[in-house]
Amino acid sequence: MFRRLNRLFFDAQVTAELSLAQWHVLRRQVPLMYALLLINTIILAATHYGNAPAVLTIYIPATLTVMCLWRIRLWWRVKAEDVTPARARRDVMSLVILGPPIAVVFTAWGLSLYGYGNAYQQSHVAFYMARSPSPACFASSACGWPRLLLARVCWCRSAPFS
Repeated sequence: MFRRLNRLFFDAQVTAELSLAQWHVLRRQVPLMYALLLINTIILAATHYGNAPAVLTIYIPATLTVMCLWRIRLWWRVKAEDVTPARARRDVMSLVILGPPIAVVFTAWGLSLYGYGNAYQQSHVAFYMARSPSPACFASSACGWPRLLLARVCWCRSAPFS
């Protein structure tokens, strides 16, 4: 079963041109996606500052900020001329592999804030949960099948609030 999943997700017939094209599209979109997620996270943490524990409003958002900045740096540091098809495929696959765990961490953090604050702050959490995955869906549009997976994750994140 794991071999089938591995072949389905990672051993697809991807040409060198397709890998490079995906990488060039993602190089522009992924840093923007992380920047939007970072801004939304900082604003949500700021609105709950004083009403939620410091670990939820300072330490976890700071850790997520460092992670987002690191991922932005990884996508910006490589010059487009230096990218080989193997490097492009590896970078795209790293996005596919790291995307779900990162989404789970942001989701868990957002849901943990829902119990704090007044109705306006709780509605801000609902807005964060519904809107934050949108950039990920747009950024993944160059990857093919991960787009469908991310669309499902986006729906699952916002379903409890609709």
